Amino acid sequence: MEEVGITRREALTWAAGAAAALALPLPDLAEAATRRRTRPSIHCLGAADRWTPFAVLGDCGDAAFSPDGALVACTTPHGVEVRGVDGSGARLVTPPGHAVGGAPWHPGGGVLVVTGTGGDDTAAPAPYAARLDGSGLTRLVPDLPGAARAA
Repeated sequence: MEEVGITRREALTWAAGAAAALALPLPDLAEAATRRRTRPSIHCLGAADRWTPFAVLGDCGDAAFSPDGALVACTTPHGVEVRGVDGSGARLVTPPGHAVGGAPWHPGGGVLVVTGTGGDDTAAPAPYAARLDGSGLTRLVPDLPGAARAA
């Protein structure tokens, strides 16, 4: 009789797999053994909970979720827009020349802090508060006289 040799590593791998299989309850083991995927998936969420960034963001440069996760504020060539996470209800809240920063949302979710020139292309960028209904921008720091300079 010919002796079949396996390496120690192969034996340990086989033993670990057998121990893991025995640790599962029998119905779960049967389901795991018979489950077939139609195609490989990298998603950890169900199809209903997946978010497709390109479909929503499209022409956005920078984007940030609202505190409740229902809206996305993003920088576009037309200004800062606020959209639903499904892409619906896009509305412009600033004129062109403004951008969304790192953490732009007020905790209440009704105001964004954006950076821009306020319509004056020769001015240095400054922070502004923008209401979500687009009713106006409020400059958050005073306009100091003189030329802008590096710190």
